Amino acid sequence: MVDNSEVSYDDGTIQLDSPDLDDSGVDSGEEELLPVFREKPEWKSGASWRVGLAIIYGTIVLQPAAIWLSWTVGLQPWQLVSSFEYTAIILFSTLAARSGKNLSRQEAFVLFSNVGTTIVESIAANFIFFYYLSRKSPAAITYGFDAGGSNPAPNWFAPLEIVGRTFLDAAWIPSILLWIIVFGVLVKLVDLSVGFITYQLFVVEERLPFPGAQVWANACVAISEKAKMPRKSRILVYSSMIGIGFSLVVHSTWILFGRPILINPWIDATGSLETFGFEGASFGILLDLILFAGGFVMPFKMVASIFIGGLIAYTIGGALIRNDFAGLGYLYPWSPGGQYGLSEVFETLLLRVWVSPIIGFAVAAGMVPIIRNRHTIWAGIKKIRDIRDIQERRDMIPLWLIMSMFLGGTLGSVIITVILVPELLPLIWLLLLLSVVWTFFFNIINARIIGESWVGLSIPYVAQGSYYAVGYTGYKAFFAPLLVGGAGGPGHGGIAPGGYGWASVFKACRMTETDIRSYLKIYFFAFPLTMLVSFVWVQAFWQFSDIPSSLFNYTAEFWPVNAQAALIWPAENLPDVEGLGYELFHLDWMALAFIGGFILTWTFSAFAIPFEMVGLTIGLSQPILFSSIAFLGALFGKLMERMRGKEWWQENRNVIAAGFGLGEGLTIAIVAAIALISRAMWIWPI
Repeated sequence: MVDNSEVSYDDGTIQLDSPDLDDSGVDSGEEELLPVFREKPEWKSGASWRVGLAIIYGTIVLQPAAIWLSWTVGLQPWQLVSSFEYTAIILFSTLAARSGKNLSRQEAFVLFSNVGTTIVESIAANFIFFYYLSRKSPAAITYGFDAGGSNPAPNWFAPLEIVGRTFLDAAWIPSILLWIIVFGVLVKLVDLSVGFITYQLFVVEERLPFPGAQVWANACVAISEKAKMPRKSRILVYSSMIGIGFSLVVHSTWILFGRPILINPWIDATGSLETFGFEGASFGILLDLILFAGGFVMPFKMVASIFIGGLIAYTIGGALIRNDFAGLGYLYPWSPGGQYGLSEVFETLLLRVWVSPIIGFAVAAGMVPIIRNRHTIWAGIKKIRDIRDIQERRDMIPLWLIMSMFLGGTLGSVIITVILVPELLPLIWLLLLLSVVWTFFFNIINARIIGESWVGLSIPYVAQGSYYAVGYTGYKAFFAPLLVGGAGGPGHGGIAPGGYGWASVFKACRMTETDIRSYLKIYFFAFPLTMLVSFVWVQAFWQFSDIPSSLFNYTAEFWPVNAQAALIWPAENLPDVEGLGYELFHLDWMALAFIGGFILTWTFSAFAIPFEMVGLTIGLSQPILFSSIAFLGALFGKLMERMRGKEWWQENRNVIAAGFGLGEGLTIAIVAAIALISRAMWIWPI
């Protein structure tokens, strides 16, 4: 697991991954078991057959659960990683303790961190969305990006047409090869090179605390060395039973029968609000224990800020705009009678009202940390010149190799982009600026910020805005595999390397005295295995039903919204496409949001006011059903603090969250296996 700890844009939403910190930004759950910095660590290997077995467990049990949850209730990998990591380490630490030999702290950290790899590297699920985005979505058909349209998206992005629901169709070869090269080679080169250089700068030289890394390291040691504690084992068992029971009710009938016999995966209260006179308002609650647990693991102020953003955008704001607040009623063609549900309200208000303010708020929230920390950031950048070739140090590689890896990844993406989109050749200077220069400094700055705090920065739409600024008139560049720091992903102007997160990983390796080479050995076992197995699971689920479909409820409800949010960028450059009927980007709104967001972000930061503009931006950009369930989890956490005491809750909340993840993940995997076997037997010719 690599902690990106940032706000990033993907599929039309903003994503956040945060370490387990309290509201003050420091770990309050466990006594510090490890030193923040040891001058001469005693490096030991964390690679073992037990860790390898945990990786296989992740690909067989946790990965299919993650894929299923992403398609049915919309939980993305960043929302699942933490729960599944704690699930795996608690399970395998307990098994190891029962066998008479505890996991070493090195094994525990390598296991914990790389189990997350089996979730985030599940590449095959992306191909289904790429195909839907560019060929089947209503937005693709409207703008002519489909196979028969006037502006077909490139066949290297996704096949023009496929025969049946299978990856064995030869039409998949160009896009699968391209994205495996990009994600499996180019991104890895940039990530690791940035990770090594930021580790040397901010861990070894400047000795920044990296609070997220401290949490991971101390949690791994605490869990592995206390695995025999019966009280924690009982808590894990009880919470796992809750996760199993919940999953049987919510998910099992979907998997086995393709319909919600017992309960839907979320509650949509939008129609009820209309009945009570709140016309245009929207509200809902996602029924998922993992995101509920995320609410009491994340800092309360962040969860509350996200929830407030959702209320402002889609509940209070929806009702006000419906009643022509500030003369905006023309942007919200709401009609009574229950025609507008969660997804319709979200799509309409996001694209017509909130896109411009989100950009302004997000840019402001990203710039304030840079300005406030400008001196230390610049000092860190200047230290790069002081790095020299390092002779056989087990936690470092020579500078020439680091820079070769970085340039190999970024320049490789530039070359591939120009080959795939020849019309960009006159703009190669812009591609180099975005991929080489911007990506380098964005990662350095972000690593510096994460070294002192728990959340990084995001400056959205850099690639898309740059193409517009230089007068680019095509559309294929928006689908290109250019590596750009902070980009939103394929179809969103570029691919975002997350190299700055590796500094935290290497910091945790140093704290646990884990040989970095042994860590990378397991990582390079985990991520290709995950990519390969993901095709097996996605293929199996795909055989259940087409995607989107009613079986995969989230895809049916929200993939059209995500596709519309992604394709409006290239569509704006098409001269032969009919107008949207409304103005997509309001520069004056962006400016006002930027000014207001800048002032508020600076004020909240300077006076330590417990509110996060980053969280507000997240709430504005995602369906409220995600923020509402997380907020309920946060309230549950506060209640447990009062009932059992803050110390007890801080010590056991991760065990409870892990139990929920263990029960839910195991149940989904077992039920899915039963469904696969039963359907395979049904088609036998006997």
